[in-house]
Amino acid sequence: MRALPHDLAHFVVEDALRLDRGFWGSIESGEFRGMERIDGRRKPHATETAERMSRQNAGHLGEAERLVAYFDRIVDGNFD
Repeated sequence: MRALPHDLAHFVVEDALRLDRGFWGSIESGEFRGMERIDGRRKPHATETAERMSRQNAGHLGEAERLVAYFDRIVDGNFD
């Protein structure tokens, strides 16, 4: 079992470093590919916007993923 769930690690790192275009920022914008809205209406052109945002945020998402991986290693004590 992980010391800290991966999505929670994303929240901690992105919040602390104010990464507004990482995983949670992309979800917050409502335009994250692969997510399904379970309540309410989707914004007009949501699919197209999600695809465009995914391309635009790819670098930011990758950066957030790398930072979370480093954070996970620190939390887990795996420094080798």
